[in-house]
Amino acid sequence: MKAKKFANRLLSANLTSAEASLAYHTMFLPGMLYSSGITWLSRQQCETIQKIARPAWLNALGFNRHFPQAVAYAPRKWAGLALAHHYHEQGFRGVFTFVGQVKSNSEVGKIVTIGMEYFRMIVGFEACPFANPSSMVSKIYEEKDWFIFIHDFLLAFGMSIEFPTQSYMRKKCVRDCALMESLSDVWSRAEVRAFNRCRMYSRVWFVSDIASGDGRRILHGFMRGTTRAESSLSWPHQHRPSDSDWQVWRKILKRDFMTEAGTLRRSLGAWYDDANRHHRVWPGYMNNKKTKIWRQQQDQWETFSIISLN
Repeated sequence: MKAKKFANRLLSANLTSAEASLAYHTMFLPGMLYSSGITWLSRQQCETIQKIARPAWLNALGFNRHFPQAVAYAPRKWAGLALAHHYHEQGFRGVFTFVGQVKSNSEVGKIVTIGMEYFRMIVGFEACPFANPSSMVSKIYEEKDWFIFIHDFLLAFGMSIEFPTQSYMRKKCVRDCALMESLSDVWSRAEVRAFNRCRMYSRVWFVSDIASGDGRRILHGFMRGTTRAESSLSWPHQHRPSDSDWQVWRKILKRDFMTEAGTLRRSLGAWYDDANRHHRVWPGYMNNKKTKIWRQQQDQWETFSIISLN
């Protein structure tokens, strides 16, 4: 292991504290951190790596190997030694790499942007999760990868990232809300993920995507998991969830969104004029007077008159 090799060489070298400091900053850190901008080691894994070489470096710098870690990693303005914490360095370098690649518009940058959009679709928030980090994201996102590491690092240090071209997923009517952002805190990680698998399979983002046209109830097909929304987005592939997942889906919808009478607890208001220009595609559209229905067939629209049976 590289850290152990550095430690052994340091112990056998006869260096002054100034020379040891120079070797630490010009050899050890570059060697240990050169790939840290694209790794996502946990805090515990980083500490395991650090503790191998830390006693040797403290001794070479003229300090006891039991020197308090809080002081060793503290900045010099607070009378610390300013040693670099691997987890912190990995996080900051990861953020710089992430922002730099997205802004570069290079081939790698395009791949990173695609990954960011994938992450965003899985999480299902109105805004990009990097712009508004939340503890709920770790409950939702099932994979352990670079994107969730960057998000959790931003959350831990009270930071956020917003890109000038970043867009919000648009609400389609008054009192609309993103399903995943509206879940209560009572649900376990397993329940939240089961609910999200059903959402992804249904290809829906907002309450309006599964609601009736009058905004008062959730459509039966979405409750039962027999309907999948038409969408202009390229959704990640999601196998049909298990029966137990659909039970959780219905339980959460009833608990967080519906009344005992089966109507929406917070009925939706008027639809926005541009509601049909976003990702959700409906099979037909009705005018305000409820006299006509329009249905698109390829590049043409068909018009149907509504006949009253009264």
